Amino acid sequence: MNETRWRRLAAMTGFAALAFGAAAVTLERPWPDTSDPAAFPTFLADNRDAILVQSMLFLISAGLFMWFLGVLRSFLIEAEDAPGRLSTLAFTAGMLGYGLNMVGQAPQLTLTLPSAHTMTPGTAAALTDLGWVLLIVANIPLAVMFFAIAAVSLRTKVFPVWLGWLAVVAAAAAALLSFALVDPTGPLAPQGWASYLLYPASIVWLVPASIVMIRRIGRRASSPRPGRG
Repeated sequence: MNETRWRRLAAMTGFAALAFGAAAVTLERPWPDTSDPAAFPTFLADNRDAILVQSMLFLISAGLFMWFLGVLRSFLIEAEDAPGRLSTLAFTAGMLGYGLNMVGQAPQLTLTLPSAHTMTPGTAAALTDLGWVLLIVANIPLAVMFFAIAAVSLRTKVFPVWLGWLAVVAAAAAALLSFALVDPTGPLAPQGWASYLLYPASIVWLVPASIVMIRRIGRRASSPRPGRG
């Protein structure tokens, strides 16, 4: 298998990451209010398997997206040219953001372990809050990643212009989601109504971006370099 085919297969990890993430979302359960932890023991006992499987699916999804980021960096840097400052920034910020997403699953996974039976409800609530804080903080580097992708896209036309602007929308959505730290019980919180409107912004970018990458990988060496606007 030649290098071009390998790179196209690697770009498909974006779709795989999306599929595992979507499967994880189907296992979402309304968590008890952490300000009133009394309901946690029953909730955890009733939903242990769903919580465990969901976290594992999210971990796989984040790992696949990290692989996708490597392909994305190569795709962007070919258009940006060395030293590829913005391409490297997008890659580094994305790795940090999805790394935080993975770490954010650790408190949730802890709640599925045998030791969870000995936890007080208050400890379980605190672990839940810790996991949500990590997931919220992850939106900050993800916003940086999408802004960097947008800057490269709009300057070099490595992606269609409309896709560059979709990256701006995804960046703005991630930045807004980080404000859930100000009001962790408000609409921007992980289970707030606004979060369900903003989180899909990254998916709206990811699907067409993956398609464009798969189609263009291997063709750019034999075609004129994208013009810079």
